[in-house]
Amino acid sequence: MDAILFLLIMLAFLSVGKAVIRKIWSLDFTSQTEEFVFSSALGSIIASVMVTVLVFIDQASSSTCWALLVILLAPGLGFLKDLRQCKFKTSPTFFPLSPLKTSAQIVLGILVFLSLSLALAPAFATDALVYHLAVPKAYLEAGGIINLPNNIYSFFPQQIEMLYLFALALGSDSLAQLTGLGIVFILLISLWQYYRNKSSSVYAWLVPLVFITTPTFFSISSSAYVDLQSATYVFLAFYAWENGCTRNQPHWYFLMALFVGAAVATKLTTVIILPLALLGLAIHGRSHKNTRQVAGQCLLLILGSLILILPWLAKNYYYT
Repeated sequence: MDAILFLLIMLAFLSVGKAVIRKIWSLDFTSQTEEFVFSSALGSIIASVMVTVLVFIDQASSSTCWALLVILLAPGLGFLKDLRQCKFKTSPTFFPLSPLKTSAQIVLGILVFLSLSLALAPAFATDALVYHLAVPKAYLEAGGIINLPNNIYSFFPQQIEMLYLFALALGSDSLAQLTGLGIVFILLISLWQYYRNKSSSVYAWLVPLVFITTPTFFSISSSAYVDLQSATYVFLAFYAWENGCTRNQPHWYFLMALFVGAAVATKLTTVIILPLALLGLAIHGRSHKNTRQVAGQCLLLILGSLILILPWLAKNYYYT
């Protein structure tokens, strides 16, 4: 059941993210994979914000989260036509045509299967039990925000934890772990897509393989942690910035600002990305000699970073 709900949650992220990107921003993508990556990641942020609203108005419950899932899935009904019109092209990928690519795909598939299997097991990681799942469970049981003075970690921003709360309201600890793993899969797919755009499709398969075979990466990808999820938002912020620079579409900077804000609200140590992003905007603006545009982009970046973290700072101020 958790596996089915996991697919529905990821489909909900894709549904609402694609609706925003297509109907509001009209961004150009190099492939359907790139659209999937950015739409799903944006959808996860939107879902987290909506759950945060439920928590702050003391309406966090299983019934409201089920209703939220339906709301998130609703925009996807309009894209069913597009899905029917899609023509999937198959190409030979097995030995002896491309042994490197085939080997990478096989090993990657095995590791992904193992990650899914571990995520379906009961939660056992220390940080997950003490913080990442404990705080959302307390909020869910109380129906909203409560003060947890004996848990210092409850004073951290709860960006990804709101997705865990969403999953806990629909299922179990395993569903929460699967949801976190889904964000990690977005990172792996985005790394593959980015390198594929820059180089060849053969060597692109090695990029996610190198990451997932890293012991630390593999060990925490299936647990309800936030480290890899923050890395996902950091990388997509860079990816969106580069697309904004090369494709001359200002709406990419809106995405970059949201991803920066999501990264900081997921893990505070990623605040280092904020000065780096400001530096990137300044360098790009200087080369194009457009000071006013750079100032607007920097302001947008700061506002986007604050909008996701301010509710949690306000909560801390209220209780302390």
